[in-house]
Amino acid sequence: MKKTLLLTIDFPPHTGGVAHYLSALADFYSKEIVVIAHPVFGEKESDQIRKGKVIRQSLFFRFVWPKWSKTLFLLLKNNEYHQILVSHVLPLGTAAYFAKLITKKPYLVIVHGMDIRLAKQFFWKRFLVGLVLRGAKLVITNSIDLQTEVERSFRVKKTVVLYPCLTHINQCLQKIPHKGIRLLTVSRLVARKGHLRVLDALIKLKESQKLKDITYTIIGYGEMKTLLQKKIDAQGLQNSVQIHSSITDEELAQWYAKSDIFIMPVVHDLVDKEGFGLVFLEAALFGLPSITTNMPGVDEAVIDHQTGLLLEDGDISALAQAILNLAQNRELRDQLGTQAADRAKKVFSCEKQFEVLKPYL
Repeated sequence: MKKTLLLTIDFPPHTGGVAHYLSALADFYSKEIVVIAHPVFGEKESDQIRKGKVIRQSLFFRFVWPKWSKTLFLLLKNNEYHQILVSHVLPLGTAAYFAKLITKKPYLVIVHGMDIRLAKQFFWKRFLVGLVLRGAKLVITNSIDLQTEVERSFRVKKTVVLYPCLTHINQCLQKIPHKGIRLLTVSRLVARKGHLRVLDALIKLKESQKLKDITYTIIGYGEMKTLLQKKIDAQGLQNSVQIHSSITDEELAQWYAKSDIFIMPVVHDLVDKEGFGLVFLEAALFGLPSITTNMPGVDEAVIDHQTGLLLEDGDISALAQAILNLAQNRELRDQLGTQAADRAKKVFSCEKQFEVLKPYL
């Protein structure tokens, strides 16, 4: 296999979907991929436990424009690699594009939905992204929906879908017995994740008195925490809703194991759209069915009436009814949860997903 340089500004110890995605890829192909990542706080401890080689190097100039030209100079100076893999079409893809013009060495691009949609808002960015993507040896997307958007919007022909994968597929805890129904959301506390929608649905259920023994746990951190807590307090939900922002991986696994339903009714956003949702699959490993919004990309992570329930965007009444239906129907809840776990293990293992890239590395 060829030696591939992975250039990224989003890599552990950063958390989040992109960092997880690239971390799993670099570990799987640790003999073929050398990571060059932007320096961050906590890098030393993180890099020491990695399977492959990680080089920390600043990828941008502070006072020289364009700042990404530092990455270009790095690529021109380093002649030991065979090809480049970049995880952000702008600006790192730009450096790879110009390096190829000089060195003739190919590059692959991993694109993310927000990168593409932001680029489409400005003519010059759209033009530049088109050049970068069409010049790539391969364009990698994390969903069929994004693949279709890239092919149509930028006339790209060489694409492949590489879904996020589950790295701890055989390390799930057995379900922990408990009373009542427990809902769980694990995400950043930002508006598009739909936490407020869940609270509104719980208020409806509380008013109707159709479902009394129910709790909702939110795990995550972000800008919405204060607003969420204020709403919880204002609506008298303190005894049934709680937020945890700092927990260990072991504690997170326990929360999955003692929950019944994973719920994240994401908000449709034309730019910052939920592109897929690895967290739905992580919940599925613990046998949890998901309730979420029927959106392209998300509907590839959750299959309606097979691994969870997909609802119309913003329909709070339907959300409340979906919670009620799964809460009151143990047989349906278990069926969806079992099917979700089976699909997650069968389709989304790293071995199965990353095998797609083997011909290109």
